[in-house]
Amino acid sequence: MVVTNVEGAFHNNFFKIAYPNYIIFYFLNLIQTQTQILKLAGTSTISDLNHSDFYRIKIQLPQLPEQTKIANFLTAIDEKIQALKQKKTLLEQYKKDSCNRFFHRS
Repeated sequence: MVVTNVEGAFHNNFFKIAYPNYIIFYFLNLIQTQTQILKLAGTSTISDLNHSDFYRIKIQLPQLPEQTKIANFLTAIDEKIQALKQKKTLLEQYKKDSCNRFFHRS
């Protein structure tokens, strides 16, 4: 059976790891977390992280005020990226228009 249109990461025993925000997503992708997961998975021919081992992983989230500061900071960066993308689009259009004027003079 194939599961589609479901958000989350899936374990090979097919349990869903739902992460409501990106802090948990990034936590699970940290080298330290990946190292802990690999240790818990064991060293057999086919490493396996079972449910109980996964639930032993301690997720260290900052306190809510710190999470808010982080979210605000990341939002400001996203807004800056969006502004730069818009500027890039405008400059590309300006370049295209300039080239058209340079090479299509009457």
